[in-house]
Amino acid sequence: MWLVCRELRRVRRRGGLAAVVIAEVASRGVIFPSLLVLADVAVQGGLQVNEVSIARRHAISAQQAHRHGNHHRQETVVWLRRETQRMPVQPTRRRRT
Repeated sequence: MWLVCRELRRVRRRGGLAAVVIAEVASRGVIFPSLLVLADVAVQGGLQVNEVSIARRHAISAQQAHRHGNHHRQETVVWLRRETQRMPVQPTRRRRT
């Protein structure tokens, strides 16, 4: 995910938007917070989370609902924006000669 966010930042102009669709993932009844992970990784990759909207909700299979409870999953659209200002450059240390 981090590599995707860095590449989105590289190919977007400053202030440009990118939409990423992400779904919740569950394994053995444990739901992985993929939306929160994406938002955190996007910020680390130099993007800002502009907007989040639910694209659709869907039910899980009958077998999983019987074992782990009847939870609904959702697909979410995350709008990421490249920062509008240049990121500050770290000053380099000069070597003495």
